[in-house]
Amino acid sequence: MMSRERAMRREAQERERSARILAASQREEARREKRVRKARIKDRFTPTQRPGILARRTRRRALLVTFFLLIINLFIWLFIPEATIGGIVLTLLLLPLIRTFIVERRN
Repeated sequence: MMSRERAMRREAQERERSARILAASQREEARREKRVRKARIKDRFTPTQRPGILARRTRRRALLVTFFLLIINLFIWLFIPEATIGGIVLTLLLLPLIRTFIVERRN
């Protein structure tokens, strides 16, 4: 009789222990998923500039091309006012094309 009661108490304790362990593992899994979600959101909104000399050179070339096209647009706007909209459209169409040819992309 005594051993049955002990066995039943031991069994109840084991069930409680396993329930606590399961709850703790679920909480830990939820924390892990939350950390992963936050990391994804953070990665989505952080700037992705590559470090290094080559990357700096690439960014500088891209900036120079953009600046050059803006200067051409300014001259068109100042000296040929009738062609201003055409110049802007042409610049917007040519910018990605020229940047593709001038800026090397090896990655």
